[in-house]
Amino acid sequence: MGITQKTHSMCLAALVLALSFTGCKKNEPSKADFVPRYGKDKQGSIYIAGHYTNFEALEAEFDLFKNYYPAVDIHYDPLDNYNRTILPAVMGDEPPDIYFTFTWMLDKDGYRPLFDEAENLAIPDLGLDLDFIQKGSVIKGKESGRVLMIPIIASSYGMLVNENLFKKHGMDIPTDYRSLKDSVAKFKELGYSSPVLGFSDASWGGLFSTMAMPYFCSCISGNDEAIAKLNSLEPEAGVYLKDLLAFIQDFMDTGAVDLEEYSSLKKGNDLIFRFFEGDIPLVFCPADVVSSTKKRERISEPFMANPFKYAFYLIPTDRGRIFLKMTSIDVSVNKNSMNLDMANEFIRFLITPTELNRLAMNKRMLTATEEYSFDDIYKAFDSVDEYINYDDLGLLDNAIVQVKKAVNAVVTGSMSCDEAAGAFGSL
Repeated sequence: MGITQKTHSMCLAALVLALSFTGCKKNEPSKADFVPRYGKDKQGSIYIAGHYTNFEALEAEFDLFKNYYPAVDIHYDPLDNYNRTILPAVMGDEPPDIYFTFTWMLDKDGYRPLFDEAENLAIPDLGLDLDFIQKGSVIKGKESGRVLMIPIIASSYGMLVNENLFKKHGMDIPTDYRSLKDSVAKFKELGYSSPVLGFSDASWGGLFSTMAMPYFCSCISGNDEAIAKLNSLEPEAGVYLKDLLAFIQDFMDTGAVDLEEYSSLKKGNDLIFRFFEGDIPLVFCPADVVSSTKKRERISEPFMANPFKYAFYLIPTDRGRIFLKMTSIDVSVNKNSMNLDMANEFIRFLITPTELNRLAMNKRMLTATEEYSFDDIYKAFDSVDEYINYDDLGLLDNAIVQVKKAVNAVVTGSMSCDEAAGAFGSL
């Protein structure tokens, strides 16, 4: 296959971020800057409900917000079993003013009340500037024209690269599929038993799912007929998996992955600590795994003894470097909040390029804006061959599960590529 070329313009966001970090002319604030609507004596409280047990990056934003509103109390409450408890919390006697929402909730009627209670953030009077949010990521409600959730953190798939190992052996970090396979071959010649690793969890965070998801979305992007058939689990839709499964099989044939060691790594944390031992050139994983690296550097004895430079890159494929950007966290505002003015003010503060980028960098996740070069971990995401926004694609969970099972069947050798494609809808 040839490389799909799609341009992804990031100039405006880059300019805005540069202005926000380097400063603007006096009396000419950048759009990236927050301008408060009320005085410092404004009082109030904001209660935010979320699913992260410890969200220090968001709490750091609280401190910055309190520079403008020192008399406003803000607290964040991580709810146990969030997907089950958020709806009763929003409908309860002491509902949150702001709460996390996720794009997968939009297609499920059981979560409909969450969006019935959500404020329309597109109302001009709120003064939210959404131009800097990743294009396509502002998810609208089922009624046209209403913005009921806004992304604050994004994610994607890629490869953690031990840059020191590539430098040590005089190798360039691969940017196309041929150079990826050549790198694997050279590392194997040098005695690295598994040049590539990932964790074996059955979710889309696993190694082979990490490879498959961007590739498959590239195969079907823009093909409305294919997406409709896949979502309906029509058996003939299996034909759309053939290129993906052939690619996965071709990569498997390189011997890049020690399957025995791969099967022993069950979780993202297992994978991080293994990577920090310093002898794994490439780790295929989602950005959610990358977000955990910063905290775990200091508790990894091998890494502390022999630290090395690493960064996150897109995985080169025979379709190019595919950047599949997904929303990790959205926020919604409770329209019935007793503190609606301050809830909206906090959202207006948070939804600026400066704060979104700062939040992402502190969390070590991808920003919801279109600027990546400010963070060395993700700066390679400025150079892509194809960009796809997953939220715009329209692929449903039931189809994704079938694709994942087909990939796993090929990886484990329980089915051939043709057999796995032919079993789509019944796996």
